[in-house]
Amino acid sequence: WETFHPKGGPNWRSQEILPEEVTERERRFLYWTIARIAGDRRYLDKAPANVLRIPYIADMFPDARIVAIVRDGREVISSLLTGWRSTNRLFPGKELGTTLSIEGYEGTRWKTVLPPGWEAYARGRSLAEVCAFQWSACMEAIRSAREVVPSDRWIELRYEDLLGDPHRWAKWLAERLGLYPDARLLGWEPSASGQVMKAITAPEPDKWRREHPEEIAGILPVIAPLLRRWGYDAEDA
Repeated sequence: WETFHPKGGPNWRSQEILPEEVTERERRFLYWTIARIAGDRRYLDKAPANVLRIPYIADMFPDARIVAIVRDGREVISSLLTGWRSTNRLFPGKELGTTLSIEGYEGTRWKTVLPPGWEAYARGRSLAEVCAFQWSACMEAIRSAREVVPSDRWIELRYEDLLGDPHRWAKWLAERLGLYPDARLLGWEPSASGQVMKAITAPEPDKWRREHPEEIAGILPVIAPLLRRWGYDAEDA
C-alpha cells in the first residue's frame, strides 16, 4: 500500500491511511501482489506503521485477522530513544522536507512511525517527548480500531505475556488464527536474544531502567494516564 500512499504525495499528511482512501485499482493490485508472494499460504505483514492503518487494512482485506501486541510504554519509549539515536542502517529514518529541531537528537531524519500531528513535535520538543507522542498515538489508534473491527477478527495480547511464556501464547495465538502448531513451534527454544531480528540491544525486562531512567521519569506524568488505562502500574518507576 505504500505504492498508493507514498510519502510526499499530494494528500500526504502522515502514515495513517483511512478506509475511504481505498481505490479499486489499489485493491486489485494488492490482491494480485500478495497472491504471488504468499500463494496458498497465510500472508503476514508486520510493521509499526500498520497500527495507524488498521481500519484501512480491515476494509481492504475482509478476511484479515488483526493481531495487536501492546507493550508497556516505558519500554517502548526507551527502545524508540535508542533507535532514534542509532546510526545503524536498520533504522534509516525519513527525510521530511522540514528541519528537525529536537532536544537530545542531532540527526536530520524522522525515525519510525509518523502519526497524524507529528509536525507539532518536529521542533521545540525533547526526544523523550517525541517518543512519548509516538507511543501514545499508536496506542490510541489501537483503541479506536478495536471499536470498529469485528471482535472475531481482533486478537490482542501483551508483549510481556508473550515474552514471559512464549510457548503458551504462541500456541494460543495460532489457535485463534486457525493455524495448527506443529512440532517446530512446540519444540522451539524461546531464547529471546537468539530470536531478535531487528534491535540495537538485546531484550531484557525493565531495560528502560538501565538505559534511559531519567528521560522516562521526565515524561512519566504525560504517559501515566494511558499506562493505567491499559493496565500498567504507572507508579512503579
